[in-house]
Amino acid sequence: MKKGRKTQTHCKEPDWNFLIQCGLPLVLESVTKRRGASDARSMRVRFLKELKNACLYLIDEKDRAGMGRMRDGVKALLCSLKTHYPTTFRLFEAQIGAPINKIFELENISGRDIKLRNISLATLSKRKIL
Repeated sequence: MKKGRKTQTHCKEPDWNFLIQCGLPLVLESVTKRRGASDARSMRVRFLKELKNACLYLIDEKDRAGMGRMRDGVKALLCSLKTHYPTTFRLFEAQIGAPINKIFELENISGRDIKLRNISLATLSKRKIL
């Protein structure tokens, strides 16, 4: 080799996302965070929209038989929001335009309600919806 001559290699940058998906222990804020944030945001928006629809539906169908279990499930989600995501709960309550505290008896919590709330909290945190 001649002195003073440097060899340069031109390598193509790898697809970091693909490598991360294959197990590369790396977190790229510019790529992973942005992608995750949009997915999480769309999931959050859809979740709150569907919860609003469920609340309004149960308010309209309050006298219909067979709605008790659905009502208990929605109450559990609302309790989760109220206790662990209070800001989201206040915004949600304002968006609904109905006193959901009173309608779903969120001040009156039983042991069963707490158990259902814990199940909903586990799912909310696992899926990172809020």
